[in-house]
Amino acid sequence: MTTTSALEPPLLTRLLAAERILVAGAGGGHDVYAGLPLALALRAAGREVHLANLSFTHHYGLDGTAWEAPHLARITPDTRSAETGFPERSLARWLRARQLPDTVWAFASVGVKPLRAAYRTLVRRLGVDAILLVDFGDARFTERTGDSALFINPLMTLYFGTTVEALAAHHLYLDRLEGTTTTREIASAIADFREELPRLRPARAFPH
Repeated sequence: MTTTSALEPPLLTRLLAAERILVAGAGGGHDVYAGLPLALALRAAGREVHLANLSFTHHYGLDGTAWEAPHLARITPDTRSAETGFPERSLARWLRARQLPDTVWAFASVGVKPLRAAYRTLVRRLGVDAILLVDFGDARFTERTGDSALFINPLMTLYFGTTVEALAAHHLYLDRLEGTTTTREIASAIADFREELPRLRPARAFPH
């Protein structure tokens, strides 16, 4: 049983109890970068840490040897791609420049069913015993905050942790996402759920 300390956040206590950890960006963008400080700290503490990211990059031009499994690519500093915006390769090159393990795994932007299969493949391949999913608040547009409705929360700079089980227990349409194979199906399932909710106030776009 893992015990916690007032001097150590429960998140770190649980992660330090593992030997092999996968730190994965979960939002479809640059989220893995937000997990990098924790990943480096865990590696410095003697843990084997692997990096992955749910990618927004089109993977059609990747070399065939990069594909480990359907919707799962092994990205290195030398991976060729026609994409100019390629967060996983940029991170791999940053890691190599610092003489750190430089593989970053990329998950294709797909529905829940194929993404879950890709995760299972990677977990088996790496033998990880803990997964840390990271999704960070987007504060990149701060130059637009002046005289605008853009919402930038200072809490975006902090880590908040919860378990997947706790999130799933409060998820109201998880069963609708279970069998999706594309992101379009995910968007449709969410839209259908929202349409069924009572209209308590007019819908308003969240400023971002």
